Amino acid sequence: LSATRAVRQGGAGAARLRVDDQAVVVGVRAGEEMFAAWPAPEGADDERVVVWGVPWTLRDAAQVVAFAEDAAGNRVELPLVDRVEPRRIRRDRIDLPESFLARVVPAILAQVPERDPGESLLDDYLFINRELRQRNRDFLRTLAGRSAPGTDWRDGFAQLPNSKRMAGFAEDRTYYFRGAEVDRQTHLGLDVASVRHAEVPAAAPGTVLFAGFLGIYGNLVVLDHGYGVLTGYAHLSRIDVTEGQRVERGEVLGRTGRTGLAGGDHLHFGVFVGGLPVDPIEWMDRRWIATRIVPHVEARRPDRDGAGGA
Repeated sequence: LSATRAVRQGGAGAARLRVDDQAVVVGVRAGEEMFAAWPAPEGADDERVVVWGVPWTLRDAAQVVAFAEDAAGNRVELPLVDRVEPRRIRRDRIDLPESFLARVVPAILAQVPERDPGESLLDDYLFINRELRQRNRDFLRTLAGRSAPGTDWRDGFAQLPNSKRMAGFAEDRTYYFRGAEVDRQTHLGLDVASVRHAEVPAAAPGTVLFAGFLGIYGNLVVLDHGYGVLTGYAHLSRIDVTEGQRVERGEVLGRTGRTGLAGGDHLHFGVFVGGLPVDPIEWMDRRWIATRIVPHVEARRPDRDGAGGA
């Protein structure tokens, strides 16, 4: 029925689909990522809506498709987008002082009792930066399965007040220890900094899905804003909410800090769609949400986006 037709690497889109009564699984596939559809609000029984993300490495628009599958496993896929706009990749160098490793590694490994200590702090750090990082991402993906229908994201996400942006989404980070390269990872969020132990308000209304310590993220709060859209607030020095709590926009979730893999006091702000990290900047733009997401979720439309859509 309608869909976001132009997206960015690491961006997001939405679609309203019509399916027949034989379809038991409906959604959008972007590369290897799958995004389940929801019954359309105020729509016909055969309509579904889906909010989906684009992997930051995906380039081929043909890899973003709507799909439907029947009980026998027969599957139909149809092209969904016209183009995937490339993003400029920023590269950053991260030096690892021994004092930093001595501070963060033991604190994180204390929360991973099944991990036997490595031969050195660097070995343990690389386990954290690689394997534990992936475990943490996998856990965040499972949280998306607990999302509820809703559009608490429709007015956009607010940045930490009086903060400066320090690092952006999908930055390519190269890590050095004693002058030698030891690792590479991709930064999948927005780092902002204000004053030490600044209050961290909810970027939008939502429900607390997680509030606790999670590996590289340290003290973390995750909010559900509806239809699989989540926000994460990491490296907190203190958490002031509990799981299951409903919070309003601006309500204090905790305070900034440097728990987890954080060199200094700051907030790592993440946005996840169906468990996939996406660029928070898009979701901070109310106009982008109003033109690219809302029309396909909240209202019936006869056709695809016009020239000003997508």
